[in-house]
Amino acid sequence: MGDVRSSKGVLNRRELFGYSAALGMGAVLLAGSQSQAGAASAAPVKAKKDGSTLALFGWEGYWAPSVMKAFEKEYGIVITQTYETGETDGLTKVASGQPFDCCITNSAYLHQLIKGGVLRKIDHSELTNYSQVIPAFRNPFYDPGAKYSVGYAMAPIGLAWLADRTGDMTGSWADLWTHARKLKPHAYCTSNSEAIAIGLMYSGFPENSVNPTELDAAVKALQKLKPYIGGFESINTIQILTNGQAWMIPTYTGNAYTAILTMKDPGNLRFQLCKEGGFFNADNMSISASAQHPGNGMLFIDWMLQPENMAANVDYIGYPTPTTQGIASYTKLVSTHPFLDIPLSQMTDWTSWEAPQTAAQAGLWNQMWLDVEA
Repeated sequence: MGDVRSSKGVLNRRELFGYSAALGMGAVLLAGSQSQAGAASAAPVKAKKDGSTLALFGWEGYWAPSVMKAFEKEYGIVITQTYETGETDGLTKVASGQPFDCCITNSAYLHQLIKGGVLRKIDHSELTNYSQVIPAFRNPFYDPGAKYSVGYAMAPIGLAWLADRTGDMTGSWADLWTHARKLKPHAYCTSNSEAIAIGLMYSGFPENSVNPTELDAAVKALQKLKPYIGGFESINTIQILTNGQAWMIPTYTGNAYTAILTMKDPGNLRFQLCKEGGFFNADNMSISASAQHPGNGMLFIDWMLQPENMAANVDYIGYPTPTTQGIASYTKLVSTHPFLDIPLSQMTDWTSWEAPQTAAQAGLWNQMWLDVEA
């Protein structure tokens, strides 16, 4: 993800989601790593200090600094973080078996990591704050029983626009196609898997379709849009909204909120969750099977689940988290911008989430994207 701004500064991370393009590469890596991480090494461990350091892998600025520092002080553990740098990075580093004591895993590729045996099971009874996790995310479709993951940040993609530059909106993805011609070249579309999903929804098909005919219709819709937009942009959506380059662009709720915080006229930005679908994803906290200090990883996850810590994190990153406190904090955070509120019923409607894909299916989507770019 490109630079993402919050009220606390710049978060150098990608757009949170959109990993389908990495799945083929991940499958290759997992084939090699599966033999390295056996069932025994992936057994759950106690939430107990087992070293002086914590190897953390995730987006830069993904946890409130005050919460990170308090963890180090509480347990006498020094956090050493490796930062994710792009869409393929999150999958490939974890899949290659690097010894992360806690790592961010995305719901779109988590099934591959589980199948590859590169993650350690999580004993919920060892997490004193696990009761904070809302029921649906104790058994998410992408990790039945939440055996390998604890949900952290989630969001759907929707359409953001500047009110003084745009006409009436209808709550549909069709609004992008309707307004792009008159906004040229200040309307943008997101890229890669997100764009394909939007093209599918606009064309009246499920956002996770792997039907070649339906995907072809999505490609044709995006190609029809292409002459009127400034480009396909998933990296710097906040920047081009706040500097006035983009007057309309698909983005995530958290990015829209962050843009509002940094705009000279924050009341000018609007956002809609489109009625055809929102393409949810979630980032999760997991533990590598090859972690050197998995007990510290468990302590870190439990620390982040504490209500006061989760409240601080939600305020810092601007995304809802699937915990009781996380949902309450996000609702309060966006209370002055109700169009960013996400009903819990939508968050837990798995039909609107990005579905895990096989390597073959991901390859088909990648080919469709190449056709759009061409």
